[in-house]
Amino acid sequence: MKVLCGPFQPALEKAFLDRLAALKPGPSRRVAVVAPSRRLADRLQRLVAREAGRALLGVRFHTFFSLASEVVEASGGPARPVVRDPLYHDLLVDQLLRQRGQERLTRGLGAAFRSSLRDLVDAGINPDRAADFADLSAPESAKTRLRLLFGLTASYQEALEGAGLMSTSGLTIQARRAVEQDPGVLAGYEEVLYYGFYDLTALQVGFFQAVSAARPTTLFYPFVKGHPGYKFAEPFVDEFLHAGGKAPEHLPPAAGGALGPAGAALFSPGAHAAADPDSVRFLSASGRRDEAWAAAQEVRRLHDELKIPFDDIGVAARVLEPYRAALTEAFTAHAIPFSCEDGDPLLSWPAARLCLQVATLDLRDYPAAAVLELAESPYFTGPRQHVASWRALIRRTGLHSGWLQWEGKVAPWADKPYPLERAREDGQPAAVIPPEATAALWAWVQALRDLHRSTSSSWFARSRKLQRLLTGTLAAEPRDPGAPALEAALKAAADLAIYDQLGLKAPTALQFTEAYEERLRRAALEAPRPARGVRVLDAMAARGDSFKALVVVGLEEGLFPRAAREDPLLPDDVRRVLRQQLGHWLHGKLDEGYDEERLLFTLLVSSARERLSLVWSRSDEKGRPRVPSPYLRDLAEAAGLPLDSSVVRVPRPLSLRLASAPRQRLAPREALFLMDGGEKGLDDFLKVLDLDAALYRSGRRALEPLAAFGKAGPHDGLVGHTAAAGKLLRRGLSPSALDDLAACPFMFFAKRLLRLPEEDGASGQSELSSQELGLLYHETLRTFYAEGYKGDWRPALAKAAEAVFTPDAWRPLGLYPVLWEAVRQRALARLERLLELDLGRFEAEGLYPARFEEALDGKSGELALRGRLDRVDLSKDGKRARVVDYKTRYGEHRQPKKVLKLSSTQPAVYLELLLGADWYKGGPGGVQGVEYLNIEDDEDATGRAWRQTLEGDDWREARETLRAALETLRGLLERGEFPLSPEEGFGGHCSYCSYARVCRKAHLPARRRAEGSDAIAALETARGETP
Repeated sequence: MKVLCGPFQPALEKAFLDRLAALKPGPSRRVAVVAPSRRLADRLQRLVAREAGRALLGVRFHTFFSLASEVVEASGGPARPVVRDPLYHDLLVDQLLRQRGQERLTRGLGAAFRSSLRDLVDAGINPDRAADFADLSAPESAKTRLRLLFGLTASYQEALEGAGLMSTSGLTIQARRAVEQDPGVLAGYEEVLYYGFYDLTALQVGFFQAVSAARPTTLFYPFVKGHPGYKFAEPFVDEFLHAGGKAPEHLPPAAGGALGPAGAALFSPGAHAAADPDSVRFLSASGRRDEAWAAAQEVRRLHDELKIPFDDIGVAARVLEPYRAALTEAFTAHAIPFSCEDGDPLLSWPAARLCLQVATLDLRDYPAAAVLELAESPYFTGPRQHVASWRALIRRTGLHSGWLQWEGKVAPWADKPYPLERAREDGQPAAVIPPEATAALWAWVQALRDLHRSTSSSWFARSRKLQRLLTGTLAAEPRDPGAPALEAALKAAADLAIYDQLGLKAPTALQFTEAYEERLRRAALEAPRPARGVRVLDAMAARGDSFKALVVVGLEEGLFPRAAREDPLLPDDVRRVLRQQLGHWLHGKLDEGYDEERLLFTLLVSSARERLSLVWSRSDEKGRPRVPSPYLRDLAEAAGLPLDSSVVRVPRPLSLRLASAPRQRLAPREALFLMDGGEKGLDDFLKVLDLDAALYRSGRRALEPLAAFGKAGPHDGLVGHTAAAGKLLRRGLSPSALDDLAACPFMFFAKRLLRLPEEDGASGQSELSSQELGLLYHETLRTFYAEGYKGDWRPALAKAAEAVFTPDAWRPLGLYPVLWEAVRQRALARLERLLELDLGRFEAEGLYPARFEEALDGKSGELALRGRLDRVDLSKDGKRARVVDYKTRYGEHRQPKKVLKLSSTQPAVYLELLLGADWYKGGPGGVQGVEYLNIEDDEDATGRAWRQTLEGDDWREARETLRAALETLRGLLERGEFPLSPEEGFGGHCSYCSYARVCRKAHLPARRRAEGSDAIAALETARGETP
């Protein structure tokens, strides 16, 4: 065996071509070329045929597995069928763990054990000889772990044999034995050339040694002696490649490549050799999308200015997945042809994620968000005409999840209209959801549940049931881009059916669903045939490849190098014992993990022959700083280039970012963003983009006032008087409507005039929404006072609570009965505490509860008012009155000082309505004020006051100011002035506003226009603020 060591480019590539030329392969002189991956084997084929222009006749390109398979087939075939499905092996380990008493397995535990077992098996350790390890000089904890793993490994191998199956490790062992017993199985090859391996497992080493003993063999090994970047590969050289006393031949590394002589200084502290600053570029951006944009700009520069062909440019990351979508978007926009040989992860496609939604619905107890996501998808096969109504029903009922909530909140409305709102303030009929829409939703969800719950036990039966669920819920047109993903997700369900025949026991519903989810997670769509263009790949796939120019993205701490972690089941101290004391070839995961990361980085940057561009994010998409990879500084130091002063900073703001690039390198729509509306050639440019020129200019004119810092106008909510506003003014405004207007006129406009839907808080299965709980409190207190009491009031309260908290009232609320009982008992206790504090003061104060849930209409100046008062306490002569409002909890905005500054209009409105009531005999002087009774608060229980009071004297003193403030609000509505409120303070209206998506508060020009508007100045005056 001959061993040649050196860097891939150009030393090993040249030596490989020279050796292949010397062998003169042909029909009668066959040569086997073995590479560590199919991708590198394809790279060698391109190197021979396209770059060297030589014939491939007589050359067979193999991976390690394909050569072992060929040898086994030549010797009579595998002893047992080989199962390469990793998920099957993980599930088999899960099954063995359960048999050992691990009934409740942590998600992924089987895969973790399987990884450790694979390392032991690949290291050539025989679990049947566990007793041989008893005398190891190792901690007892390490021996305990080994005994556990050896026992599990033995059980695993027995289970495979019992099922008549074999793993790829077993195939490697059989291939080695076949070559050792009959070297003639390789007689068809003149020589075997191994290329690009920098590490092998012990089993692979055994097969490799058997092959090299049977046939002439040359190994082309990527290793530079004494270079810190190749430290990971050094132990393999010392352990195996010096065997027989013959030292490897070290090829002299050339000083070429983009790094030039700096490549030899990489990772050598203090060493540096000047690199050409035009050959090595550093770029920083803000977030992955900007990194991808910077990479696209760099590719265009390399191609357009330096004339480097697209198919000789590479773009690489340590792990491609975080950048795949952003790179695809950026390259497509910039008309850059590219190929990515690895297919997209299946779960990156919405169609596949929807299949997972269907599979997990029953286990997650039918979350409303998941059901809606299915119904709103373009692949939904159900009654699509009702989806908008379903969305409104789920939002308004507060449906969260749980079958009881579906039964309680949806089923009752399948035969009657569901009211979407109370009586409208403009007098129009309230909107409803028709019963046929609700019935369709209920029927569909019931059908899903019935199929989920149908009897099935085996892998085959559950697989067939899942396929019926998926095909009955989702479908795609053949030309739909998501059709292949949907088909692949269906195939993933079908693939599980065979596990019965492979010896796995019948799964539970949870085990089957988790297996399906894991299969989807590991699957990828088959990539299209490689196209000419930029090669997009990860660092592992790039090993041994060569590029005229290379752009590396994702050079941040934690991404490259990836964080190395110990194997918790087979930690590094145990691995060292097995390696040093017993000679089993096992790598550590921590220190050697970082050594491998350095090797990958060294191989990657060395693959750039002329140009190397290194890109990283100095901050994420939200502007939070990120730390560059330490490898960047190592490379900059080796190249003699100061990183901080050499970096090209891509601006974060879009306009500055686009302006930083030459116009000819921008994507067409990016260039259009920078063009002046009257620029010469604009019409031709728009025609190329298939855009209507008149519509484009109209849009630009509409955008100009939005970007200006001038006076507020119609785009800022100053829309003028509208018919809808007139209807509200004539009908009268409620305190809640006035509160919205006082907090933010734009919020009022979106909610009350545009009538955009609000985001209603959904309640979980173990809780009531605050709105639902408040309604129960109100109804119990109304019933209690309406029925009256004599003497001890507690029986009367219990009776009222029993009338409201009925035994079956949990159904429409979607609570479990036991939780409903807990809510009832807790509510009764809180009401008792409130009434103890409330009832004892009536005689002393001379005010008694007299009116309940009183609906009133009235006026304050020209403003028509309306409202419903929870309770009014009156004196016996009816000349003194106090308004009482029930609240679930204490509210800071209801403090008297804040109420007088319009934090809540409710007290002012209620007292004006009280003065107009015909049953109130007193005037303003008889008003005792407004009290908020906080049902769930008191100083002893929560530390917050159970009562918040606006005294009558304070109200009388501030009445004219409050009336003036209400008149200001009326004026805003009358004139149609609804600007956004530029300030909200801590915990202000923006924290609960449902209209953030249509609000432009974060847009600086819009905010400045609002701050300078007369409407906001008037509103701030009404609030008692300084404009």
